[in-house]
Amino acid sequence: MKHPPRSPSEPVINRDMAIGIGVVGVVDAIAILTVFYLALQRYPEQLVAAQTIAFVTLCSSELIRAFTARSEYHSVFSIGVFSNRWMVWAVGASFLLVLMVVYVPFLRPFFDTVPLTAGDWLFMLPFFFASPVAMELLKVYFRKRTAKTTAKAMEEPQGLGTAASHTGLGQQGLASASQQFAGGNTMLKVLIPVNDSRNCQFAVKHVIKEFMNNTAMEIHLLNVQHPFNGDIARFVSKKTLHDYHRDEADKVLAPIRQMLDGFSIPYSTHVEVGHKAKVITATAHRLHCNLIVMSTSRKNSLTRLVEDSVTNKVLELTSVPVELIAGDAMSKWERYGIPAGLGGLLALVFLAAAD
Repeated sequence: MKHPPRSPSEPVINRDMAIGIGVVGVVDAIAILTVFYLALQRYPEQLVAAQTIAFVTLCSSELIRAFTARSEYHSVFSIGVFSNRWMVWAVGASFLLVLMVVYVPFLRPFFDTVPLTAGDWLFMLPFFFASPVAMELLKVYFRKRTAKTTAKAMEEPQGLGTAASHTGLGQQGLASASQQFAGGNTMLKVLIPVNDSRNCQFAVKHVIKEFMNNTAMEIHLLNVQHPFNGDIARFVSKKTLHDYHRDEADKVLAPIRQMLDGFSIPYSTHVEVGHKAKVITATAHRLHCNLIVMSTSRKNSLTRLVEDSVTNKVLELTSVPVELIAGDAMSKWERYGIPAGLGGLLALVFLAAAD
C-alpha cells in the first residue's frame, strides 16, 4: 500500500515474475520427485509413508518460501526474515495444521498420512530449502543485471550521483550543488549513512550533540538506494527510474532533515545507487571526509556470523575512521531469528522424544 498503483497497461505477470514462477516450479518438481523416490527406497513396502513425506516436504517448502516471496528482487535478509509478525503467525498456524494432518489420529484417514519419525524430518530438512534457495539465487541474478542497467543510467547527465544541498532554512532539489559551508577554518567533514531504520537516528543525535560543542563541522547525509530496474519502477509507479530513486530518498531523509532543521544545523544530502558498503566507502573518500558515523544494533558473535552486516563491510573497506554508535538494544536476528531457531530445535527434540 506504500507504493503508487501500477499502470493499467502493465501486465500482471511481467517477464521476471514469469521467470521466477518457471524456475521455482521446476525446482519444486525436482525436489518433490527426488524426496519421493528416496522415501520409497527408505520405506520400500510403505507407499503411504513415502506419500506423506513428499506431502510434508511440499507444504513445508512452500511455507518457508513465503518469506522469500515478499520481494522478487531484494534478499529475504535485507527485508527482515521475521519483520512481518502477522506473516510469522500465519506461517506458524499453517505449519501446525500440517502437523495435525500427520499426527492427529482421526485426521490421518482423511488424508492418507502416517506419523513421521524424527529421522524422517531430518531426511526431509534439506529439501525444505530447495525452492527458497533457488529463489534467492535468482534474486542475486536479477540484482546484478539491474545494477548494470542502473550504472549505465547513472552515467547520463541527469543521474543521481550529484549531491543535494540543504542549509537548514529550506529544502532544495536533489539536482542542486552541495552547500558551501562558511568559515575559513578547517572543517571536520562527517559522513552519516542514512536509511529507513531507527538506528541512523542515533547517529544523527550523536552528531547534533557534537555540533553544539564544535560548529566547525561539515555534515553530509548519504542515502544509498538498492539498484532498481526501470521497468520495475514503471510497474509500481508511473515515474522514471531517476524520479523513483529521488522520491524514495526524500522519504528516508525527511525525518533526519527535520531533526537537523530543528537545531538550524547546516548539512548536505547525497543520494547514490549501488552496493551500500562500497558506496559509503567511495563517497567518504570522494568528499574527503574525516569521519564516518554509523549506528549499529548490539549483536552477539553468533548474530554477527550469520547476519550480512553493512557496518562490518564498511570497516573492512574504508581507511576513513568510523565511529559506531549503539542503536537498538537487539538486532532483528537476535530478537526473532535465534528464538525461532531454538524453537525449531526444541520441536525436533519433542518429536524425537514422542517417537
